[in-house]
Order: sequence, then structure tokens, then C-alpha cells
Amino acid sequence: MKKQYLLICCICCLYSDIKIEEANTQNISKHTQIVDVRIDAERCDIGVVKDAINAKFSMDKDTMLKEISSKIDISKPFALICRGGRRSKAIAELIDNSDLNITVFDGGIKALINNGYETRPYDHMDCIFPF
Repeated sequence: MKKQYLLICCICCLYSDIKIEEANTQNISKHTQIVDVRIDAERCDIGVVKDAINAKFSMDKDTMLKEISSKIDISKPFALICRGGRRSKAIAELIDNSDLNITVFDGGIKALINNGYETRPYDHMDCIFPF
């Protein structure tokens, strides 16, 4: 049993280091690549993080990785943000591999706003014509 546990621990170490950080202005400013994985309606409702890149959410690993890598350099550290933090964490775990350095903001954009961050309006046609 101990050998199986040790093997599982070793395998887990082969994957990337997913970091969880508090969603606050200081931590947001440390990241040059932030990927927003919310849907457009959420972005319209709450606003967006300055300079964040929008990515369409998918629970298919290859689709999600392709979506993110088409917009940022995934060989460099990047952060994921969503509305409450769970979606970002799920995506980080989904695309996790030894080559990625991923940060997830705990509590998502809701916590970020509660910690004093002022979002920018999301400039998208769906915000003007939501039907």
C-alpha cells in the first residue's frame, strides 16, 4: 500500500504547479497573461480585468488547451479567472501538464471586486443587444 501511495505522489509531481492566489489587485498586477474563462453574459454583467484575454470555456482538454494557446504563450506563466474560482480551477486541472505554470485566482472576479478592484466594461455586441 505504501508503494502505491508513493507512486501516486510521484506521478502527481510530474504535472504542473497549479497555484491558488487570493484575488486582489496586487496579485492581478503580477501577472502579464490572464485568461478570462467566463461567458460573455458574465463579462457584460460584471466587467473584465484590464488586458485579460477571453477564452471560450470547454470541458474537452484538447479544445480548451487549443483555445488558450491560440491567444497566449502557454510556455510562460499564466493565470485563469472566472466568476467564483471553481471554473478556473477545473480548467487548470483539466489542462494540467508538466510544461504549464498556472495560477488560479481564489474566489474569481467576484472576490477581486470585493477586494477593491475596478473592472473595465466589456466591449462586446452581446452587451448592447443581449437577445
